[in-house]
Amino acid sequence: MSKDIGIQISSETANYECAFSLVKNSEGLIEQGLIIGNIVPQNQALILIMEKGELKEYPKFGVGINGIINDNELEYWKKEIVSMMEQDGMSLASLELTTEGLKIEGGYRK
Repeated sequence: MSKDIGIQISSETANYECAFSLVKNSEGLIEQGLIIGNIVPQNQALILIMEKGELKEYPKFGVGINGIINDNELEYWKKEIVSMMEQDGMSLASLELTTEGLKIEGGYRK
């Protein structure tokens, strides 16, 4: 299985719970449960949100994008974002970071 396919996180809660679509057959047995799909956008969002020290196995991993508020050092943040995405195995085609927003295009290296 490709690294860009995996378990989806529910967009309905802020607790990062797995997304479910429970389907049972006529005998009451579960035929479908976890939702599987493209996880690149959700992984990019998690990397951006995650603060350093939040992931026990990799304490130096995460961008901590909340820290960008009132910060004018956009080049630092661009380098940090690229570094963290590359550490996760992604290759970025483009990264636009301005005072208006953030746009990331890229995915996992094959």
